[in-house]
Amino acid sequence: MHSTSTELIKARVAQSAILGVLLGVSATVAHSAPQREAHHNHRGTPSITAEPASCTVTAGQTATFSVVATGTAPLSYQWQQNGANIAGATGASYTTPATTTAQSGTTFDVVVSSTAGSVTSTSATLTVNAAPVPAIQVSSTSINFGNEVEGASGSQSLTISNTGTATLSITAVTPTGAAFSVSGFLLPVTVNAGSQITISVGFLPTAVGATSGSISIVSNAPTSPTTVTLAGEGVASTQYSVALSWAESTSTVAGYNVYRATVSGGPYTLVNPALIATVSYTDTTVQDGTTYYYVATAVDSSGDESAYSNQVAANIP
Repeated sequence: MHSTSTELIKARVAQSAILGVLLGVSATVAHSAPQREAHHNHRGTPSITAEPASCTVTAGQTATFSVVATGTAPLSYQWQQNGANIAGATGASYTTPATTTAQSGTTFDVVVSSTAGSVTSTSATLTVNAAPVPAIQVSSTSINFGNEVEGASGSQSLTISNTGTATLSITAVTPTGAAFSVSGFLLPVTVNAGSQITISVGFLPTAVGATSGSISIVSNAPTSPTTVTLAGEGVASTQYSVALSWAESTSTVAGYNVYRATVSGGPYTLVNPALIATVSYTDTTVQDGTTYYYVATAVDSSGDESAYSNQVAANIP
């Protein structure tokens, strides 16, 4: 009985040892085979060592993206924009055409391939800032001179401002209409961003009636040329006169003289070329915008002249 138990125990030990060996072999085989398989599948697969970098450009400039990859040669490249292949973009770098602000936020990536497989880079983002541009603004897009006496000149100011972000260059300021002119500048005119210049616009009607014209301002602003319309009317000059009258002298006189001054109290200047036989006189040599001061004297047949009469004033509008 004891002998049988001992043999049974030995048999079980031997069985366990054999099972342990089998399990160990089985575990070793199951662990080693996948390692060799994985190494074989990834050998030569492309690997990206330098990803494309995001960049910022100004509208009108180009942008360049590049990638550095390793793997089994030859490596091939296909660049993508917003996930779609870009025709002809098959190098390790890609340069865009001239950019616009509408492209800001566009993403670029590249698929690198070899016979062993392929890999896609991370996306790089393109930022496009608006290019600095000048902008022209005039103080008025129309100038009306109203009525101007024929042969007389009038002028008004025109302010030209640069409301943009780049230097404004004015290369021509051309008036049309024979009665209009411009002055106060020397071409070309440079106006820095945020600055302004003022020019003079003249009107000299040579005939009675309405006339019109314009000013064309040529510059490097996107809206060039800038136009300012002009209008004015020539009118006939108004002839003013001053009618004077006085009381007849109680003495016997040969006639009268009329004197005038532009300052109250004189000195006075004789107006009439010869003695006035009546007690009235019209002065037709006055100018508008002036105040005249008049006095009269009586002259007898001997040429003796009285003292000045009381002074009267006449304001010519």
